[in-house]
Amino acid sequence: MVVPHEQARPCRPWLAHPVLFAWAPVLLLYAHNMAELHLGELLLPLLLATAAALAVWGLLRALLRDGTKAGVLASCFWLWFSSFGPVHSLATRLSELVCPTLLLVYALAWPALLVLALDRKWGARHVSAALNLMAVGLVLFSAARIGVYEWRRARAPASALSSGSLPRPAGARQGEAPNIYFLVLDGYGREDVLHDLYHCDNRDFLRSLEGEGFQVAPRARANYAQTALSLASCLNLRYLEELPRLLGPKATDRTPLGRAIDNNEMARFLRASGYRIVAFASGYGGTEMRSADSYQRGRAGVSEFQSSLLEITPLPHLMRLLGVTGETDAHTRARQVLYTYDHLAQAGQSARPVFVFAHIIAPHPPFIFRADGSLKNDLPSAGFQDDTDLLGGREAYVQGYREQIEFITARTRRAIQEILARAPRPTVILLLSDHGPASRLVLYDVRQTDLRERFGILLALRLPGKDLRINDDLSPVNACRLVLREYLGADLPPLPSRSYFSNFDAPYRFTEVTDAQGRFRPFGPSGTKGR
Repeated sequence: MVVPHEQARPCRPWLAHPVLFAWAPVLLLYAHNMAELHLGELLLPLLLATAAALAVWGLLRALLRDGTKAGVLASCFWLWFSSFGPVHSLATRLSELVCPTLLLVYALAWPALLVLALDRKWGARHVSAALNLMAVGLVLFSAARIGVYEWRRARAPASALSSGSLPRPAGARQGEAPNIYFLVLDGYGREDVLHDLYHCDNRDFLRSLEGEGFQVAPRARANYAQTALSLASCLNLRYLEELPRLLGPKATDRTPLGRAIDNNEMARFLRASGYRIVAFASGYGGTEMRSADSYQRGRAGVSEFQSSLLEITPLPHLMRLLGVTGETDAHTRARQVLYTYDHLAQAGQSARPVFVFAHIIAPHPPFIFRADGSLKNDLPSAGFQDDTDLLGGREAYVQGYREQIEFITARTRRAIQEILARAPRPTVILLLSDHGPASRLVLYDVRQTDLRERFGILLALRLPGKDLRINDDLSPVNACRLVLREYLGADLPPLPSRSYFSNFDAPYRFTEVTDAQGRFRPFGPSGTKGR
């Protein structure tokens, strides 16, 4: 039966925007940082956002007895909720006087405006239709960016640095094969850099290392200025010259670096030699070796991505106003650092020789530890920023770094003593940093960066049973080659010692900053330009 036109009931509007607006900030933040993340990071935030969106809409619907109005109110709530953090940050920069009243004004403004806008039912339907279009557009925009990026990521080689050219050993006799520890202290500076720029004296630490059989390279320098580049290079025993050709110099995707670290040449060679691979989680997704025979991590907590999502909402600000201390990714990071130190010695207890990889995100920012190892009261929010402008300026960076390096130095010294005291077999230890500190780093300009600070690193080797002297300017890639050459007979002669700088936004656009004699090239208006 055809219903007469004048008796037809109005079409119920499609109501998707409350959930889509809850998804939008998750997808936008992921799309902005997807070069550092993996799709799995999206699952939990999207599930929680969906549940929260439905709960808010259901509550408002029960109160208003009108699903359309409830949906509009719910969507406007999510727009307010997910924009509070950026608005608060802007207000903080503009005026300190705005901040105490911002939360109250912002919380009252949106319901007052909505009451005026939705006083008629037809108004709610039209607003709902407009919000649907807006929400679909936002979600599709982010989803398209993520989809294209993931498609390109899937087409990238599984390991761009896996040549398979390294000859496999026949197998070292297990009774003679040493345990090998590869310990990376992220951003730990060289002795002269710490003395001149940070007024830190770590000579007692270096002397204690020498007393334990280490050799310290006094002029050691990093091969690359960024963590993922440095670790991918040394663990794969070569420079990264083929990556600009394979990926393009303008590429931003760091996934190939993560794959090259996870499935690296050094671990494959050692596994083929009868070694068991043990890796500790770092908390920095791009440097994890999850393919290890034993991948160890402490109690799971808030990730950097999840903490960044929380920071765009009013929840952290409300908690601070109420005096409530919540869990942040800084707590997770601190627990993981302490867990790694506490379990390093135990990792070497095996009937088989063991290769232990531990990347400790310290003394690199954020500066969360005091000199005595206790956590600071006001822990920083999410991020591994190495930018002095974001960390309170150069003076604040130096102060935070000095405190943190004092703790890391003492804790590393104790961990090495524990490793050697409990070692069931001879133990080789590579103790190094991936790059130096960053008080004078300009992320996007090699000409303004202090290269000695950024490339001057700690590098110490313990080579039991070997009567040889390491080079004063040894770099990480050659340190790894040396260990495999001396202890497992790998055909890995030393490579020319080189150092490369690249901008954070263009990690594969390398500028060689050293000459044939190992000196830093001059940069500036008349200096050497990068290629």
